[in-house]
Amino acid sequence: MKLNIADTNTFLNEFLSPLSRISEGGVLTFQDNKITSLAATCDNTIIIYSEYLTPTPDTKISLNIPDLKKFHKLLTLVDGPLELEIANNSIAYHSDSFRFKMHTFEEGILSIPPLTMSKLSKIYINFDSAFTITNTMLTNLIKGSTLTMDVKKVYISSSGNKVHAELTDKNQDLTDVFASLLSEDYQGPVLNSIPINFEIMRILNTTKISQFVAKYASSIKVFNFEVKTNNVNINYIISALKD
Repeated sequence: MKLNIADTNTFLNEFLSPLSRISEGGVLTFQDNKITSLAATCDNTIIIYSEYLTPTPDTKISLNIPDLKKFHKLLTLVDGPLELEIANNSIAYHSDSFRFKMHTFEEGILSIPPLTMSKLSKIYINFDSAFTITNTMLTNLIKGSTLTMDVKKVYISSSGNKVHAELTDKNQDLTDVFASLLSEDYQGPVLNSIPINFEIMRILNTTKISQFVAKYASSIKVFNFEVKTNNVNINYIISALKD
């Protein structure tokens, strides 16, 4: 079966690249004129649900990719629209410039986060806080992280309509601290120094979009960071860390 993707750059840079930063392998589903994927870090503290609106075949296709970074790197060699041949647990590409054949896993080998769309919808109902983060403020936080290279936590706090991010580890003595303004349009209950994985900030910074929306569900201690670019919609579901 042939699989065609007209906008290779959007597929690679805005859909596939963020997935490859979260999980080594992943399942890409082509159905109902969109490509979807659900993946997570090993500890499930960061879950990503991605949708890319694009024409898809009439028949559902699920690609169980064992190495997303390798797949991404191969496809960066393609110049122009992408046409893949899917057969016998493999993905093949052929052009006058180069060709490759990459084996995929059988259905069920790759684990998918225990999060269905119905459960995701319930999480959305619980959101009671919201704020926007600009690329400028996020970049300032990333630059400041050079002071705290070994810190893996960022604490999110609110005061009035402002949200601050603090890089440190409050369980470690003699840990350096860097804090910066993250948002100025916060709405919701007070956020009291909620720790999350700092890696999500690095990942969001790679999108280079002007701003994105953050929401928090205090009852279940879960953040959602939504990134929309062109025909791609990505939701990062972030569980608060124990502190």
